[in-house]
Amino acid sequence: MSDIAATGEMQGARRIGIGVRVVLVLGALTVIEYAIAIAEPPGQLPLIFAIALAKAVPILIYFMHVNQIWGGEHS
Repeated sequence: MSDIAATGEMQGARRIGIGVRVVLVLGALTVIEYAIAIAEPPGQLPLIFAIALAKAVPILIYFMHVNQIWGGEHS
């Protein structure tokens, strides 16, 4: 196997690993968000909104690749 092919496979594995970590973090944030919503503490809507916004950012960056639109990292 050539070095170029091996490097490509390593980059692909790294991307998958990052994707898995992002999904796990999003899942954890969703569980926290759900627990807060079920408990219905008064005045927690801004916290739920902040968590939802925190979940939106990695979705835009890692899964929708919005950073590439503005000249970010090209791969």
